[in-house]
Amino acid sequence: MGEIHGVVYIIIGAFFAISSKIIDVSREESKLSFFVIVGIIMILVGIFKLVMKEYKGRAKHAPAAKRRCHRCGTVLHVFQEFCHRCGTKLFR
Repeated sequence: MGEIHGVVYIIIGAFFAISSKIIDVSREESKLSFFVIVGIIMILVGIFKLVMKEYKGRAKHAPAAKRRCHRCGTVLHVFQEFCHRCGTKLFR
């Protein structure tokens, strides 16, 4: 089962908040304020999900601080030109 996108939370939350407020204005008693709060919370959750998705997307594309030698598999620093174990010249 798939994950619900942040935009869906924002749309549903806006619908809850706006429609509850419109219906509530026509009444003298304020009984639908709970749904306005639920709508606002859903909007905030949607924004949070969108921000976290963007943050995770950037983290995946961050350059790795280390790499491996293509010959012996030794873990090396990015700036090294030669493998310190086998002496192989590393590709850039």
